[in-house]
Amino acid sequence: MRNPILASALAAILAVGAVAGPASAQRPPPPSREHYDARRPPPPPGWNQRSWEYRQSYVYRRDHHYDDHSDAVIAGILGFALGAAIAGTQEQKADVAGRLDDPDWIAYCARKYSSFDPRSGTYLGYDGLRHYCR
Repeated sequence: MRNPILASALAAILAVGAVAGPASAQRPPPPSREHYDARRPPPPPGWNQRSWEYRQSYVYRRDHHYDDHSDAVIAGILGFALGAAIAGTQEQKADVAGRLDDPDWIAYCARKYSSFDPRSGTYLGYDGLRHYCR
């Protein structure tokens, strides 16, 4: 720091805070059970308190799906499939790029697919998309 007075003041504040901090920091007491019980509505007629609380906790857990990680699993599977498709396409593209100069391969693909394009090494499939000739 360029200003020695400011640096010494900052060091003094940090030293006082480090000494006084733990002594004054206390956790607040936990909320009392009476306050918790006062907020809960009583069970409906025909239900005892224990059965009603169990049912409420079951409904809460069922509706919130805390242990259900199906969204993450689905996202992982879709991500894996998308990554595999992209990697497969790049692999096919690299494989075809090496064969574009081979006249036998071009003749084979032209005989096999009438829509074969020798410049890109692809043909037009029945689904309307271009596919690499193997």
